[in-house]
Amino acid sequence: MTKKTKARASADVGFIFIAYNLRRIINIIGIEPLITFLKAGLTSFFALQTKIRRYIDQMFDMMQVLRGIQKIRFLDSSSIPTCKSGKLVTLNTGF
Repeated sequence: MTKKTKARASADVGFIFIAYNLRRIINIIGIEPLITFLKAGLTSFFALQTKIRRYIDQMFDMMQVLRGIQKIRFLDSSSIPTCKSGKLVTLNTGF
């Protein structure tokens, strides 16, 4: 290794370990079962990623709707509570 720092050399060592372990797996189970396993794993990963992305998009859309509702309530003066003196009453929303 020709790397001058420990951080740079650790990346090379990581690649060496990955290559060694990958070679061991190929020797134990063979290349075809490994490829089949990796394809199935990637398919599952991308399916899960798609579901998570849809969930995040739905949460973002809900947040946009809630922000719109808050703006409407703020702009609607009839929904602002007042006391007898006409001063604004603050509500404790817990936030």
